[in-house]
Amino acid sequence: MGWLDIFRKDSAAGSAIAFVSAGQPKFTPDRYDRLADEGYVKNIIAFRCVREIARCAAAVPWILTKGDREQLDHPLLKLLARPNPLTGGAALMRDFIAFYQIAGNSYLETVGTEKQVEELWVLRPDRMKVVPGKSALPDGYEHEVNGVKTRWDVDPISGRSDILHFKDFNPLNDWYGASPLRTAASHIDQFNAGGDHNAALLQNGARPSGAMVFTETPGEGVVDRVQQMLLDRWQSPKNAGKPMTLGSNVKWEEMSISPRDMDFNNMMLAVARNICAAFNVPHVLVVAGEATFNNRADARLELWENNIIPLLDSIADELNNWLVPRFGDGLLLRPNLDDIPALIPRRKEKWVMIGGAKFLTVNEQREALGYEEIEGGDQLATVPIDDGEAKFETRAIQIGDQNFISDALDDTATRLDTTSMVEQLLDDMVKEFGENMIKEIGRDVAFETTEAVQTFIKDRSLFALDNVDSTTKDALRKTLGKGIKAGDKIEDLRKRVDKVFDTITEGRVKAIAQTEATNAAGFGGVEAMDQAGVEKKRWITTKDGFQRGTHDGLDGQTRDLDKNFTSSSGAAGPHPGALGTAAEDVNCRCAPRPVLEGEKASEFEAFWHRHEEKRQAESSDAETVWIQVFNVQRKAVLKRLAKRA
Repeated sequence: MGWLDIFRKDSAAGSAIAFVSAGQPKFTPDRYDRLADEGYVKNIIAFRCVREIARCAAAVPWILTKGDREQLDHPLLKLLARPNPLTGGAALMRDFIAFYQIAGNSYLETVGTEKQVEELWVLRPDRMKVVPGKSALPDGYEHEVNGVKTRWDVDPISGRSDILHFKDFNPLNDWYGASPLRTAASHIDQFNAGGDHNAALLQNGARPSGAMVFTETPGEGVVDRVQQMLLDRWQSPKNAGKPMTLGSNVKWEEMSISPRDMDFNNMMLAVARNICAAFNVPHVLVVAGEATFNNRADARLELWENNIIPLLDSIADELNNWLVPRFGDGLLLRPNLDDIPALIPRRKEKWVMIGGAKFLTVNEQREALGYEEIEGGDQLATVPIDDGEAKFETRAIQIGDQNFISDALDDTATRLDTTSMVEQLLDDMVKEFGENMIKEIGRDVAFETTEAVQTFIKDRSLFALDNVDSTTKDALRKTLGKGIKAGDKIEDLRKRVDKVFDTITEGRVKAIAQTEATNAAGFGGVEAMDQAGVEKKRWITTKDGFQRGTHDGLDGQTRDLDKNFTSSSGAAGPHPGALGTAAEDVNCRCAPRPVLEGEKASEFEAFWHRHEEKRQAESSDAETVWIQVFNVQRKAVLKRLAKRA
């Protein structure tokens, strides 16, 4: 035995496992591209399952502790919140989990040095290969794209590598995990085929199957040729229901009931449930028409308890083994499940159970619920724990903490919630204005959520939140800095935070809502013109005496759809609300109008009034949503203020 052998940790069975392929890259056993295309891209049930799991799990923030002390401002948390220049923390985790659900394997790469990890990247599983080693450990991992190969070695003693391979259990493969999509493959095929068949029947006017009967004896070979013709021209979903043309000596006899009379719903529902079962997702969350208010809440709780929480625990275990030790000893990473709405019933049960345990002291109750001990808390509890709002201790915090507290607006969970709310608002408004514009044009087309619409919603929500949050953070830092310098207690600082958000919701929110409604109206209107085949657009200025002077000069300006309107100030943009400067865009109430053949200038004012009525209604809805956004941010700031104390 050599001295190096003393340190080896080879599995007794490892050498036998790796014997046939040691040192050679081993390919993923299933065709990933087919699984992803047929199972995820083309199957709505599997798509919803993967998306439900990935998005919910990715929204959960992480808690880092060292001993009993939570680490609030740590390089590892910053890395997880912003893992690389192109990806946010939630997006990275979403992709990591989605690949795992689709392929059964997911890969994470660290970039940096052994002592300092600077970036994290998710790698596509179909581009990764495991290089089997002579023991139970792989020799390395290989990535190939466009003929370019990159290899990462695995330390033969410690098993450390810059690649984390997160895989599901696979009883038939030692190196790759089993894909849930592969398990559901037959059901996915049935669902896809059933959908194709039904679609073809609807398109072709569903006709019955039956027999072709010859009234005269056919010539030699005629029957064979006719049978082949039937297979070629009328078999398969794409040919379902196509009409036949028969000769005078041939008639058609039905052999079964019409597919139009057959009920595919029960079969499709059963298949959809089986697909959901493969992903361990309650079908009422995915299959249309299966949910009620009560069973949806129960199903969401089941999804979290039986699927997402175990998944996050597994990911935390892998990160604690692979990534966390590179940031120091004694650190432990875990998911923070405290603010998950679906888990509120379980938390309430825990509060009631522990709060009613009179044999516990107050501090024992607080410890069981995750709170620190308090002075005088060693007495037996006589009053149930209050599960209302947290009470803030009255002691000062340090100068400089105002930046940390204000940055709560950038917390992953907070930003994910507010982004989702604003994106949904913009999606609703763009569709409403787009559909309204198509009605004005009078074309018989439906407004579609094109790639351009999706890009606008994502970009505009990011732009709006960045600008609004910047102003809010400045206000918070200014007032909290003054309070801390003056020696304010926590309760006084909390009042300062409330005042900032009260000022926003009482005044500033109206301007934000009106500006975003005008911008969405402009984009949705111009996009609708494009979809309806309109070639030119016209600027219609508000005429109530409160309009900008520069917008008076814009009134009636006509442009091709892809060209910008130009203000006398030099600002330019594709529609009202998008000239690019606050002086031109904030509180703008102008409208874009299609240039139509035979239109009359006398119609412009009536058009603006109809548009303005719609815009005001959407602005009111937008105001409600933005108030909710600010309430989410207020809660996040107050929570961080309490933690800092």
